[in-house]
Amino acid sequence: MKRIASLEYGQWDELDELVTSWADVANQALVHVLMTRYKLRQHLHAIKQYLLFGQGDFVRHLIDLLADKVQPGATNILHHNLTGIVETAVRASYAQV
Repeated sequence: MKRIASLEYGQWDELDELVTSWADVANQALVHVLMTRYKLRQHLHAIKQYLLFGQGDFVRHLIDLLADKVQPGATNILHHNLTGIVETAVRASYAQV
């Protein structure tokens, strides 16, 4: 990292370089703290698991349940039937987590 003894008015390139280099140092330190002290990677993995309902179990259950209801040429599914199917798939996926 380059250090500048003093800056004078009009040295915009030098100021930009100084601020950029110190921003890089600060960003590296922040990422290090987030990854080590606060275990950001583990938290992000937990959020991913929550949002995906585990390892895709929700989608698998939903497709299995919908396979009987959606036949080729079917033009509509009643709202209350679809709601029940989605709720069943959610419950089944949470039961495995």
